[in-house]
Amino acid sequence: MSDLKFLVQDLPETPGVYLWKDGKGKILYIGKAKYLRRRVSSYLRKGLYRRTWDMMQEARDLETILTNTDREALVLEQTLIKKHQPRYNIALKDDRRHAWVRVDLSKTIPTFEITREAEKDGANYYGPYGSTKRLERFLDTIRKSIPIAMCKEPAKVKRECMDYHLDRCTGPCKEHIPIEEYRSLVEQMCYYLEGRPEDLIKILKGQMETASTNMEFEKAAELRDRLTDLEILMSRQKIVAFEGANRDVIGISRTEQAALIEMLIVRNGRMIGHDNFYFEVDLDIPDVEVLTAYIEQFYFTIPRLPDEIVLPSDIPDAKQLSLWLSETNGHPVKIMLPEDDRALDLVEMANKNAYRALRKMLILGESEDEIVHEGVKELKEALGLSQAPMRIEGFDIANIQGTDPTGSCVVFKNRNQPVNFFAYFNGWFLYYCK
Repeated sequence: MSDLKFLVQDLPETPGVYLWKDGKGKILYIGKAKYLRRRVSSYLRKGLYRRTWDMMQEARDLETILTNTDREALVLEQTLIKKHQPRYNIALKDDRRHAWVRVDLSKTIPTFEITREAEKDGANYYGPYGSTKRLERFLDTIRKSIPIAMCKEPAKVKRECMDYHLDRCTGPCKEHIPIEEYRSLVEQMCYYLEGRPEDLIKILKGQMETASTNMEFEKAAELRDRLTDLEILMSRQKIVAFEGANRDVIGISRTEQAALIEMLIVRNGRMIGHDNFYFEVDLDIPDVEVLTAYIEQFYFTIPRLPDEIVLPSDIPDAKQLSLWLSETNGHPVKIMLPEDDRALDLVEMANKNAYRALRKMLILGESEDEIVHEGVKELKEALGLSQAPMRIEGFDIANIQGTDPTGSCVVFKNRNQPVNFFAYFNGWFLYYCK
């Protein structure tokens, strides 16, 4: 420890990243600092959090990397954390990448796609969404009213796809619709995904009136029906009374060894979705550190940000992080506390949802006797698995004298009604698992 003190005293008061290592050179923790010596010296004082104290009992070496600005230190810190995943860093414990709806408006025939590879490539991204399945169902529903294309390369399509025959696509790839009309549909879909119902309704009413004036009554009726369907869909979205607000409202829930961040997604005054993020972190780490880690690890990696991020409690670097996010995304991004009763109500809603989501995780993870079906539990014990098999896929391939191969797949999911796994599998599944 005396050697570490000498290393710390020799540090400059400049921005940079520091890495605590154990006796074998393994990285224990990676941090950033606006003033390196001042920040790192705090690890040598008394009264540390338990997690920090435990880390310093293992620390035997210190490595630093100087940067020109504290923003560069933040970017470098997150890059190194993702690469090395130190044990003592507060980090998201799921490696899932969120789903986005992507459309490149610069193309002749813009098409929409679901992707997890969100990049700053000039395309428009809408999201994030936590579940691709729910997103697919959502797009299937909306495409009944706004039939846009979802093929990746429409110029290479040889024939109309099934979506065209199901009236979920207007077939721009085979010129079944003038490109101007199709691009109008693309604009309508963008308005819907952005939560701009007034603009969407205005476009459709204008087109309907034009069609009626030109005595294109069938087209006018089609637009009328589309407008009615969209108004019904949009009325189901929860209005939260933020006029024109694009906000993420954050809630948090804690246990002794975990924290869960809940994010309510509000676009143009309507709540269009939610997501949550899980951290394994001791309770002695305060909420402000968890919230700061969440903002740094999530918002600096996504291509599209809201105008405001509403937090349940203040964080020390809110102004600086707001400035960096604004510079990165080209529009003002404000990290703030709730400023009125409506915002307070939404934060409370986010906290309640965070509690329920974390409670669900604890129930599923700790009380298998009550939640997991008894047959699934017995299978877990019989096979010596570390976790209950909530989903099982069994495959069998049969041949008739070496020809006519036939394959079959049987899928079991955890349920509350009895399932005789052994009868279904006839013993072969257990044989191959062994």
